[in-house]
Amino acid sequence: MFPRFVGVALIVGTLAAAPAEPVCPPAAEIERALLGVDLASASRLARFDEPLPDGLYRSAARQVGRAVAANRENRAFGVLVVERPIELLWKALNDEDHHALDGRYVPVRASRVIEGAPRGPDRLLFQTFQQMGVGRWWVNRMWMNRDLYATSRGRLWELTWEDRMAEVDRTRPPVSEAASKLAGIESSRGSWLLVPLGENCTVMEQFSWTDAGGILGATQRLLAGKGMRDTLEGLVRLADEHVAAVPHPGPPFVRPDGTPIE
Repeated sequence: MFPRFVGVALIVGTLAAAPAEPVCPPAAEIERALLGVDLASASRLARFDEPLPDGLYRSAARQVGRAVAANRENRAFGVLVVERPIELLWKALNDEDHHALDGRYVPVRASRVIEGAPRGPDRLLFQTFQQMGVGRWWVNRMWMNRDLYATSRGRLWELTWEDRMAEVDRTRPPVSEAASKLAGIESSRGSWLLVPLGENCTVMEQFSWTDAGGILGATQRLLAGKGMRDTLEGLVRLADEHVAAVPHPGPPFVRPDGTPIE
């Protein structure tokens, strides 16, 4: 009996140690799948006229789970192919009131929806960043691209932003508290795009066109790539460790067309 038990144990142990089958398709299939989606209709091209740097999708497809980034002047681009369902990642992206949790996930110090419903289709978002004594604050209008979601039949989930620095009331908190310590950015616009490649495989893309101004603006080209990678990978950790694990009462998470996500 003992030798047979050992044999069974070894087989079970081998099976347990065997790597799981990959959820995302091979790199070539990922690239073909993206070619079959009308990415030109998304804001990065249709609104901002910014083509993705050559080879960025290819590089991300070959490194599933690892974010890649590139920049042109003050424009930053990031892509991550990750083995997670799109609904979970979309929730993490729109869970902005929790983006600043202990600085563990997204590289911001404060993050708060100050107008409109949190997680809703159209809202104003206040955030701050500070590192080594240098920081900035900003207010962006965030809105979901309902039309793109409809025309793509649910294959393109987009969240777009544009700053509201000229219109925001700087005498009211939390803006007044931040403005007394930090400079505001000059301008910011950009978009998040999520594309499902399967039930548990998603492409995440971020495009950011930001002028931080001052010393930070002069150095942002050096920091943009790392910041982009940290944000993409941090959102995946936020999805795993917070969104999927902690109850979120209040306004529901919604798809780009406004329908609730269960």
